[in-house]
Amino acid sequence: MNRQALSVFITEARVKAQLSRKELAAAVGVDPSQVTRWEKGTSVPKIRRAGSLAAALHVDKGELQQLIGEATEEEAADAKRDAAFLRSQLDLLYRRYEQAVLSMEELAQRFERSAPKVVD
Repeated sequence: MNRQALSVFITEARVKAQLSRKELAAAVGVDPSQVTRWEKGTSVPKIRRAGSLAAALHVDKGELQQLIGEATEEEAADAKRDAAFLRSQLDLLYRRYEQAVLSMEELAQRFERSAPKVVD
């Protein structure tokens, strides 16, 4: 939710300041696609950009820093959840791999026992 609040804040402030995404990007020193990601909520501005972003948008730097901080914390929590999910999936794959190896070894042993002996 914090990323969404930040994205709405940036979008509304940019429109109110009558800036295009390209103009805002130039003022802050980023690519225009980065501004688009901020406004969509798929990315969060770096806290070091808060001063130039606040100045370009004519908004309070403290308020913007707070929103960026909250969104960054949310992003970190999402990353931790994603990492935990990926670890669980990796563990599952590893267990299945171990089961497959054991099954293959068992099949190889059965084959060796049942295969006719070749005598030279």
